[in-house]
Amino acid sequence: MLRRALFSLAALGLGLASVPAPVLAQQGGVLPSDPQDFQCFVLMQQRRALLTADRTLPPAQRADILNNLTIIAAFYAGRISHYSSAEAVFQFQSASAAVRGASPAQLDTFANTCANFYISVMQILTDTEQQANTQQQVPQTGIPQQQPGIR
Repeated sequence: MLRRALFSLAALGLGLASVPAPVLAQQGGVLPSDPQDFQCFVLMQQRRALLTADRTLPPAQRADILNNLTIIAAFYAGRISHYSSAEAVFQFQSASAAVRGASPAQLDTFANTCANFYISVMQILTDTEQQANTQQQVPQTGIPQQQPGIR
């Protein structure tokens, strides 16, 4: 269900072509720069507001997409929360202007970029957690543990 909703979200948007990606993002194709974090936050909030007012989608699908937009916006809010108030205001105003000045196609492209970056980070965290869990199966007591049934 989450995957279907994320695909629906991806269908709703993709990228601001005029915003250059940082060198690392150009190499890996995923990492937004700091200005893009603000733009992603502004765009996800904008999409959320538009979707809240739009009653044409079935309620269950709309709720799924709204939940995903909320989660992704919260992710970007966390990424920008370390900025000072003065810099955050400037970045937020700049991001709002960039989003207002973009074409619908650019906004769709950038929304997909934002969603895909979020998905890639969550995948890395999931993979890391799974690796950590498989390595932590033995209690970390410093004392060798006997296997059940072995004496």
